[in-house]
Amino acid sequence: MLKNNGMTLLEVLVALAILAIALTAVLRVTASSIRQTTYLQQRSLASWIALDLNNRVVAGLMTPNIAGTMTFAQQQWRWQVTRAPSPNPAISLIHTTVMHLPDNTQLAQLTGYSDAPKK
Repeated sequence: MLKNNGMTLLEVLVALAILAIALTAVLRVTASSIRQTTYLQQRSLASWIALDLNNRVVAGLMTPNIAGTMTFAQQQWRWQVTRAPSPNPAISLIHTTVMHLPDNTQLAQLTGYSDAPKK
């Protein structure tokens, strides 16, 4: 009677095929997670930029109805700040939009309030 001390070539190939399928699934999940993390990082940075620009307008350090570009966190951003009237004549709405360059993807939009401009 023969004693079996190992695995056959077919068993090894089946095990390798199962391992390859499992590793492919792990790589796809990891790649998706990295893409989501990058997107969320960009959204957070855009939110910080929008809040900073809004605060500059409220503090009187910047005039609204202006647009520009900037480098922040080694990335290029386009922004726009506009002032609009509100139902209360003593208060203005400040709309801030931030887009990621070069694809102009809008990642943040913020609406804040400020004293209305004096006439």
